[in-house]
Amino acid sequence: MGDESLSKRERLLKGWEFKGVFDKGWRIDKRFFVIYVVKNLLGFTRIGLSIPKKVGTAVKRNRIKRILREVFRRNKERFLKSHDIVVVAKKGAEGLSFREAEEIFLSISKDNQYRE
Repeated sequence: MGDESLSKRERLLKGWEFKGVFDKGWRIDKRFFVIYVVKNLLGFTRIGLSIPKKVGTAVKRNRIKRILREVFRRNKERFLKSHDIVVVAKKGAEGLSFREAEEIFLSISKDNQYRE
């Protein structure tokens, strides 16, 4: 079944890491998210989350972050290896259920929208 934890090394935490993905990656627009993806040389995929204040209160923003981290943790084997992914939530994302967020987020791997 593989590693189901989400270690600190699998998360983008620094501003310069996010900036690198925004500057060098490609953008995938979805209804409630904008997803940026760039290849890395680390041998594993990392995720970063950006939930702007326009999405809602801190409680709502933190709920979205928890849901997206859990979606990534449960499904990280579905994503191509060695990529950095940044998910930026749009207004309206605060009302998504886990299943809806999972469907939208996983559509980037199903649609083969990765570029090598």
